[in-house]
Amino acid sequence: MNVHLDHIENVFLIGIGGIGMSALARYWKHQGKCVAGYDIRETALTKKLVSESIPVFYSDDTNLIDPKFFTKKTLVVRTPAVSDYLNVLTIWNTYQIEVLRRSQMLALIASNHNVFAISGTHGKTTITTLLGHLLNQRTQKVNAFMGGIASNYASNLLLSSKTDDMVVEADEYDRAFLQLHPKAAVITSIDSDHLDIYGSFENIVTAFNQFARQINPNGLLIYKKGIAINIPANLKAYSYDVTDVEADIHTQNLEIIDGCYRFDLVTLNAIYPALQLGVPGWYNLENAVAASAMSIYAGITVEELKSGLKSFLGVERRFELHTTKPVIYIDDYAHHPNEINACIDSIRKIYPGKSILAIFQPHLYTRTRDFMEQFAMALAKADGIGITDIYPAREVPIEGINAQALIAKIPNAQYVDFESIASFAVTQDKDIILTMGAGSIGDKVAEIRKKLEDNV
Repeated sequence: MNVHLDHIENVFLIGIGGIGMSALARYWKHQGKCVAGYDIRETALTKKLVSESIPVFYSDDTNLIDPKFFTKKTLVVRTPAVSDYLNVLTIWNTYQIEVLRRSQMLALIASNHNVFAISGTHGKTTITTLLGHLLNQRTQKVNAFMGGIASNYASNLLLSSKTDDMVVEADEYDRAFLQLHPKAAVITSIDSDHLDIYGSFENIVTAFNQFARQINPNGLLIYKKGIAINIPANLKAYSYDVTDVEADIHTQNLEIIDGCYRFDLVTLNAIYPALQLGVPGWYNLENAVAASAMSIYAGITVEELKSGLKSFLGVERRFELHTTKPVIYIDDYAHHPNEINACIDSIRKIYPGKSILAIFQPHLYTRTRDFMEQFAMALAKADGIGITDIYPAREVPIEGINAQALIAKIPNAQYVDFESIASFAVTQDKDIILTMGAGSIGDKVAEIRKKLEDNV
């Protein structure tokens, strides 16, 4: 990769509606560049980009691209989620314009900053967003590329000219995080996932160990106690856990206040008492422990830590609470069996005795195939289960891998047509409605919420 950015006037993004790509679009728009992009379909996020004067089109017709982009003054970025055979991707060869992957572009931007990278197969989006929010309490604020829409800012991007600190989500998909060389990093978990990329769990572990070795010498690694990681000798490294007192960083005096957790944070050097998190969920508490530890390393004050935790409003589609009376409605991005387990377990802790309807949109044929049994066991924890068709994303169908195959493994599950999700949700007579998935099921949130409000 040999890219010089000084002469760049235009930026074109292929897959601009992706959460990471949209943050890049906003970044370059803020830098004064002419920004536009392509995506396969219109979403709430692409509509928001258009409202911010970033044109988006949804056709593979290259005639829709403004001719001014076909010059050496243009930077082209793609997401790995789009097909390699799109016309809007291959046309740049004609003009000898290099197409960068999203991870390469993020690494270029990050190379001029003190990077705090958040990695792991689960939890990284919430920790990235919470750490960004905590460090944004400082006078100098922070730069942050977040893998979700922060409810505090209605954005996935924070920018500050007063600091070189940058928080980034380090995504393991397509080995993207190996483009980064951070000052400090968090590793939340290492589980089997993205086996279409890695092939085996052993290869996933190898990649995370490589990522740990890429942290700057004498830098910091904060890691979940018990994960399969080899700690490089040249790093300061501290383990964390919510309840395990053998971890270097943990909590004590846990209690639930209005559905959210209050706790003391115990570190090797000090105890930070009476911290209160502004969002519910056990795994949000675990994420808060990691984010708080990293923010302390970055120099945050006790008062900034307290105010940041309490004022945190969460991330869209991460244990997002929409309706509380009379039916509780929670929407979550969970798309892996471990995430589904954590989500349902959190609900059981906060709302003991309540019945749960789980509506799940499987994400990817390969993931559904690889974890069919685990999905079935995790979903069976709910009192009622609706499963819609698999969201394919970048994949083609696999024979015999579909919603019906998963339903057959769960006694109380039934098929739900995607367009009927909202009607199904409000007619099942459960105390809690939970929608989950990393695909398009988030597009149904507003409709479900509206039906619940109408019923009230």
